[in-house]
Amino acid sequence: MRRSTVLFVSSLIVVGLVACSPARRGGGGGGDENNGLLNNSPNNATNNGGNNGASCAKAGFVVCGQECVDTSADPEHCGGCEGACGIGGVCADGECATVEDCRQEGCVGLTVCDEGTGRCVRGCSGNGQCGTEGSFCDGTSRSCACDPDRHACDGVCAASDDVATCGDRCSPCPSDPNGATTCEAGACGLTCAPDHLLCDGACAACPTEAVDGVMCDGGACVASACTGRAHVCEGACVSDDDVATCGDRCAPCPDDPRGEASCTRGTCDLACDGGALLCGASCAVCPTTGVTHTTCLRDACVADACAAGRMVCEGACATCPTGASVTELGCDGAACVATACEAGSLVCAGDCAACPTGDAVAEVGCSGAGCVATACAEGALLCEGDCAACPTGAGVLGVACDAAGACVPEGCAEGYVLCDTGCCQWSFDTVGASTPTVIDAVSDAFGELHVVWGVGLGQGVEYGVNDGDGWSIGLVAENAEDPVIALDPDGIPHVVLSRDVNGTSPRVELATRRGPDDWVVELVTDTDASNGSALVYDRAGVPQLAYHVSSMPTQFATVGTTGWVSEPLDAVFSFRFDIALDGQSLLWICYRAAFDDVFCADRASAWSTRRALGEATDTFSLGVYGPAISAAFGGDTLNVAFSRTGDGLVLATVRGETVSSEVLDGGALAGLAVELRVDSRGRRHVAWINHEEGLYYAVERDGTWQVSTVDLFVEPLNYLALTLGPDDAPHLFYRRDGAVRWATLR
Repeated sequence: MRRSTVLFVSSLIVVGLVACSPARRGGGGGGDENNGLLNNSPNNATNNGGNNGASCAKAGFVVCGQECVDTSADPEHCGGCEGACGIGGVCADGECATVEDCRQEGCVGLTVCDEGTGRCVRGCSGNGQCGTEGSFCDGTSRSCACDPDRHACDGVCAASDDVATCGDRCSPCPSDPNGATTCEAGACGLTCAPDHLLCDGACAACPTEAVDGVMCDGGACVASACTGRAHVCEGACVSDDDVATCGDRCAPCPDDPRGEASCTRGTCDLACDGGALLCGASCAVCPTTGVTHTTCLRDACVADACAAGRMVCEGACATCPTGASVTELGCDGAACVATACEAGSLVCAGDCAACPTGDAVAEVGCSGAGCVATACAEGALLCEGDCAACPTGAGVLGVACDAAGACVPEGCAEGYVLCDTGCCQWSFDTVGASTPTVIDAVSDAFGELHVVWGVGLGQGVEYGVNDGDGWSIGLVAENAEDPVIALDPDGIPHVVLSRDVNGTSPRVELATRRGPDDWVVELVTDTDASNGSALVYDRAGVPQLAYHVSSMPTQFATVGTTGWVSEPLDAVFSFRFDIALDGQSLLWICYRAAFDDVFCADRASAWSTRRALGEATDTFSLGVYGPAISAAFGGDTLNVAFSRTGDGLVLATVRGETVSSEVLDGGALAGLAVELRVDSRGRRHVAWINHEEGLYYAVERDGTWQVSTVDLFVEPLNYLALTLGPDDAPHLFYRRDGAVRWATLR
């Protein structure tokens, strides 16, 4: 036998070793070969530096992996857990040695001789070589195995009669807080405490009150028999004389909010309160509304007589229709309904409904609770249950019903435009031929049109009114320009204008019409003011005015207790603006600041609440002092039309803090003159001039913009006004060929 150096390796392949199995003493047995007592697996042969604090029961053995080994004799753990001798090597006194032919020299340590190869292989020859308590050396397999009353568990030989490792288990027997765990003949068991029964492997608590026997029901212990006046209900013994379990019942005696249940010697009773009647086995609530007498109908309390105006229908007194056109009544289920009506009405949904009676109605029928037309005479169309008269003009191409129930054209012929009365054409007239500049217009509640315009450059302001019989024109003021017109709540016209009195600095004045050619003028401010203004009147008749001051911010003015009071909107120079006033006197002014961005400011916040709408188109290179801005409220939404850089004419909407916009005309010079109005139905109307093309008009119908060409022309200066009549018809006033031209749809 030659000594050799200990080999330290991380992985070692062992060939021809004897398998170490947990054989019982006296013969080779089966079982788990990886019992951890003497494991030849290379992966378990190395401790890799730790044993989790475990120790071996026998002296001279140490823990390597999950084994107790003798490092002085084990060739796989020679001198230490990580010391492995080579193939055929032996371990003597903790050092590896070589036996050339064990058949000649014999083996030492934890090895035995393989007579076929002459090599020493790992294996035991005596019980003292097994380090695990309760183990022995199996002479047949030459491996360490557990004693017959033990079995291998995680590297140890565990007792097979212990509740912690009962039988061949390596985990404790199941426990129960209501019983004691046992291990008998290698099998786990439970001994339950008093008043408990072993059911489905657990100690279940048993009922005790009035119980005369118990049994298992699944995992529960339930009563199987009772004593005295008791019976089994849902696994427990309950009283025969309790109202909740009366007699042999397992449910309460019938009860009712209008009565009181009782149990007498196993029989349920029920006494009803007032307003209820014992019908069958329960207290039936009786109807009371309009009832004069009640009775039982099987288990229900029903009416059998009613007050006037009612009828017994399905046991209650139902209210009957009492309209003047009702001639007969009857029951329809639980309802009292009309069964016949006077002429001009029809029984619909149980009542007499008045029917449409127009000359165009040919037949009627029911639609829900209403009487509607079902057929119409020629020239009318069935729309929303009535016969709507249809437009018949030359431009109408077919008719259909719109969302409001009106008969409208499906389309219009070339040269016609869809309007509220059918298919219309633009008609034109000349109002005044005096080289107009700024133009503005309004329509009053009677449909009269009021128009003002500047004459030339600062020569004066003229006014025209049309009451349906033609235009009457007169002078408002001389040496004036930039007029804006508005009506107060009484319909009186007021005109804001800029007038140069002394030839040096224009001032802002307000002219009020008192009669034909009778204008009363008052001073608003004598500050150098020019280039436009905007005017509205609130519901109290107080004027709200915005005006431009040279090289200064836009000014807001209104009438206070001591006269006109003005205040600036912004800290920067601004011009081109408009005022918008909603129905609640919420006032906003939209303006162009410092030739760039367009803002809208709220007076309620002292002009501090501002919404930015974008940069206005630069038009100074064209000699146009613009572009214009037009604003109007539609409900709680502020609408603003202006020409925006890169987009053309846009319509912006401001709702709270949200600003959105859409493009109406993408032309670079579209909207240098623009007017926006909102009609009585909330529809938006926009008129604008494209500097390169002409005049356009658009109206929003059912969420879609309908755009039409009004007039094609090119003017060096663009002046435009739009107003809506009481019928929401548009009226456009604009400069064309040195005159004020009026366009409207007819």
